[in-house]
Amino acid sequence: MPKVLIADSNCRAMTGGLAELDVDAASVRALIAAIDARFPGAGEYIDRRMAVAVDGEIYQDPGPLALTPSSEVCLIPRIGGG
Repeated sequence: MPKVLIADSNCRAMTGGLAELDVDAASVRALIAAIDARFPGAGEYIDRRMAVAVDGEIYQDPGPLALTPSSEVCLIPRIGGG
């Protein structure tokens, strides 16, 4: 089951303070949907405010990216720029 690490205090507040989760999902999109089903509102927050890294690589559009049971998914705050 992919392991999810949450590196954002606002997002952790939505998960009851959990910084790590195991989520049964075959893609990043399914993973975010599963988190949202468990913690309503968290999926939208992740989509709008978080960057996603899978196995150490940050992806711009991770939704369709396939996950394996050993995948590590890090949810990190997006960095704004101008």
